[in-house]
Amino acid sequence: SDLDLKFDETEPSLKVTNTYKATGEIDLKVKKVLEGRSFMEGDTWKFTVSQPEGQNAPMPDTPEVTITAMETSTVDFDTIRGFTDKDAGKEYTYYIDESDVNPKGIENVVNDKRKTVVVSVKDNGDGTLSVTSDAPEDGVTFVNKYIVTKDLVVTKGIIADGLNDRPWKTNAAGEIAEDYSFTLFDV
Repeated sequence: SDLDLKFDETEPSLKVTNTYKATGEIDLKVKKVLEGRSFMEGDTWKFTVSQPEGQNAPMPDTPEVTITAMETSTVDFDTIRGFTDKDAGKEYTYYIDESDVNPKGIENVVNDKRKTVVVSVKDNGDGTLSVTSDAPEDGVTFVNKYIVTKDLVVTKGIIADGLNDRPWKTNAAGEIAEDYSFTLFDV
């Protein structure tokens, strides 16, 4: 805390005003999980942190981060500084959004491109604040899945081994004209 001394020469007394100040900070982290394939060189994901309109809570100096998969799958925003004793007892909402740009073939597992984190501020009474969030310690997790999207062409061939007695449906050109269905399973 600061000590502010004022002395008035016309008054024989000394007035002392002690002003209490407390500060605190927090780090918000993002974790990327990729299902269906390993991270590859060139894979990048961008995330931004924001707050509801009109909230006016402290923000990180750099509100956008990029995860480059070859480096790490977890990254944190700049430390959010600037919490003061005036914030004690309050809660603030932060949004962490994943950009719409994903590497080719990768989609969100569930449509959750936004995570909400609630930050609580408590005065420790010693000039420090305890600033905590409801996010997991290793960060909010965004899960993406690699999905192969290719056209599949199936060609049916006939091996006439003992099947010559079976009548086949044919079209005017003499080609076999029977329908078949196939079910593909993920293994």
